[in-house]
Amino acid sequence: MSRLKKTKKYPSWDNKGYTLIELIVILAIIGILTTGVVGIFNILAGRQAREIAEDLLSSLGKVRVITMSQSTGAADTAAEADVYLEVELTGGFCNISQVRKKDDGTIYVVDSIRIKSDGLTSFMTFSDTGITALVGDGVTGAEHMGSDGYTLILAYDRSTGGFIPQDDAEHYIKKIRIAQGNRAYELILTPATGKVELKGA
Repeated sequence: MSRLKKTKKYPSWDNKGYTLIELIVILAIIGILTTGVVGIFNILAGRQAREIAEDLLSSLGKVRVITMSQSTGAADTAAEADVYLEVELTGGFCNISQVRKKDDGTIYVVDSIRIKSDGLTSFMTFSDTGITALVGDGVTGAEHMGSDGYTLILAYDRSTGGFIPQDDAEHYIKKIRIAQGNRAYELILTPATGKVELKGA
């Protein structure tokens, strides 16, 4: 009886490396993964600034609606208005409040949002009189107010729909810039019409 000898066939080990196509595919995959990781990091790095900017935009719209429906009259300055938006940076948080003053002088908060803001690199307002930096010293000539205890008040005029000035000298805030890392968002305010536009989103 003859026995057949089974022999195993192993692949040839003569292959000395990768083909050019395999290298191009690997480099393309690495490039796509790197781009995705960098993109996600940039998005996450500016998350607080984006949230504050979007919430400010939304809250301004709500304050405008409340002003048109419930305000009893025009004020000379934003601080004297009976309906206004109050933005306060304190204790590592940004508090955005929609405030209503009743006829008897009592103040109540219609709605309030509290957002963590300790990662912001700058929060600045730009007006006719200059630049006020609530957080950060990134702009030469900016008056630095510090990150705690400063309150920004914005209000609408019921008769015109535009913004009420910040002071008796008719100065208006025209831009609010919020930055975190390499991401910056700007709210462009048009005093005469009350229009607000978000840029950088």
